[in-house]
Amino acid sequence: MRFHHIGYAVKDIRKYLDDFLIPMFAPERITDPVSDPLQRVTVCFAEMRGGTTIELVEPLGENSPAVADAVRGLANVYLAQQDYAKSETAQ
Repeated sequence: MRFHHIGYAVKDIRKYLDDFLIPMFAPERITDPVSDPLQRVTVCFAEMRGGTTIELVEPLGENSPAVADAVRGLANVYLAQQDYAKSETAQ
C-alpha cells in the first residue's frame, strides 16, 4: 500500500478553491467537480506541486454524510491509500 490522497470536507468546493486553495497553493491541476448521488457528495481533486493530491468533498443535499462536518467547519480529513496489487491489475 502507498499513500494516494488527502480528503477534506468543505461547504462549497468552488468557494474553497477560489478563496483559499488556488491563491494559497496554486495547484497544478484541478478536476471538474463530479456529483456522486450514491455517496451523496460532490468531489473534486486538486493535484499539488510535489505530487500530493487533495480531494475536496462537498455535501450533496441535506442527507449527505458530509453535511455535519462541512457546515460546522470541521476538517474531516482522511488519508486514502492505494493497493499496488489492485492498481497494477486494473491497468
